[in-house]
Amino acid sequence: MDFSHGWKLEGMYVEATYCGDIPVRGVVAHSRVAYGGRVEHHIELEHGINWQNKIVRPKGDTVIIDHSSITRIKDFA
Repeated sequence: MDFSHGWKLEGMYVEATYCGDIPVRGVVAHSRVAYGGRVEHHIELEHGINWQNKIVRPKGDTVIIDHSSITRIKDFA
């Protein structure tokens, strides 16, 4: 797990995979250490997602992503 940016990514723009293979991107609203020491990030979606009409999330909705699912981190500052 890459923690070169630290584990708190709040306010940073990230790209990640949701539910294994759905690409998502947006701003991290909240980072936390979950049960068992895993790091999770709550990401506000830049664009909505619709995966086979089974997983539907509108733009601005928040999804929870495991730190290991993040593929790119970009600091807004």
